[in-house]
Amino acid sequence: MHTFRRLGHTAALSLVAGVLAGCASSGAASVTVLGAVSAAVVVAPDGGVSTAYSGERLVAGAEVRTGADGGAVLLTAGRSTWLGPDAALLVRSGIAATLRSGAALVDARNGPRITVAVGDVSVSSGNHAVLRLERGYTVRVGVLAGSAAVTSIVGRRLDVPELYQVIATGDALPGTPSPLVLVDDAAEQALGLPVVTDDLALRSLARGIDAADPRRDVVSVVQVALQVLDPLSLPRDRSASEAVLPVAIARSTGGAPAFPQRYASAVALRDAGGSWGVVADLLGTTALRTGEALGSLEQTLPTLTALPIISGAVGGGGTLVPGGPGGGGPSASAVPTSTPTPSPTRSGSRSPAPSPAPSPSPSASGLLSQLVTTVQHLLPTPLPSTVGLRVGLP
Repeated sequence: MHTFRRLGHTAALSLVAGVLAGCASSGAASVTVLGAVSAAVVVAPDGGVSTAYSGERLVAGAEVRTGADGGAVLLTAGRSTWLGPDAALLVRSGIAATLRSGAALVDARNGPRITVAVGDVSVSSGNHAVLRLERGYTVRVGVLAGSAAVTSIVGRRLDVPELYQVIATGDALPGTPSPLVLVDDAAEQALGLPVVTDDLALRSLARGIDAADPRRDVVSVVQVALQVLDPLSLPRDRSASEAVLPVAIARSTGGAPAFPQRYASAVALRDAGGSWGVVADLLGTTALRTGEALGSLEQTLPTLTALPIISGAVGGGGTLVPGGPGGGGPSASAVPTSTPTPSPTRSGSRSPAPSPAPSPSPSASGLLSQLVTTVQHLLPTPLPSTVGLRVGLP
């Protein structure tokens, strides 16, 4: 899976200049200019090659190519398109392009829609969409916000809703979209989307949980402690975090009657490849509420505070490890293309946090309360929604 790297702070001025230039027109005639750029060239329609520079106007038919350590931001009437290393994007018009190699992150929340040809498929963004496009041996189309329509060269169309993705081999599309795999690189973080922020926090929490229980036998302990799950519903080969976080996510989304179905949905979304932040968002919760759900166990099951998994998660510290290849879920190549158990429809807006539980008993050790505090510290400050105004291309 392709990841983006950081450019210098020259991104701020160049992005603002590009947006102002692009606002002079709209639609197919919109002007596209280069914002932040590093180690890239522009191939003119006549084949001439020149070093790319910030503020350069790209005519129709121009192609931007980035080097192994390069990157570029293209600005079109408020729409931003980030190119990662070893990428090539052909500009056809203000609303059409071709991704010939590498990865592109398209933020069309404040600009015109775009249709991008990627291999043997065509991707059309919906209103206010944010798309991640990757072209390698396969084509991956991920929807971080809004929606997209993916059409094969034989005319088959597949609609992809928010927080889902499609992986295509040649012109073959899967039957249904699968849950989105986030990369959590600097480009995704710069979007300021809550799902990325939550994914960073939940991934860090999962690492702490797994480090605290290398024996991977916490499944049976959680099963007995909650006393709500079928003994056969938690396979023993799951890691500690894969057992605990779906329970916490399900508990944070509603009352006891809905718990079994919510838990099953969380497990199915995770098994289908969804990143932790995506699973939480699709079920209408957040990283903070998930942490609070773990903390609520202290009021009802004080004995859980003695579990080594909890103290280990608290002791893991609050340092976030930046996302790398693979991001918050399995690698893109490992994501199944079969239909996941839940419907590719979000469960609605994030529900309010559950009512506060009674005060914990004096006998509780307080470790779960510490866990909630730790999760709060793990949540990074949201970045501005305007791409690149504070963070350059990674």
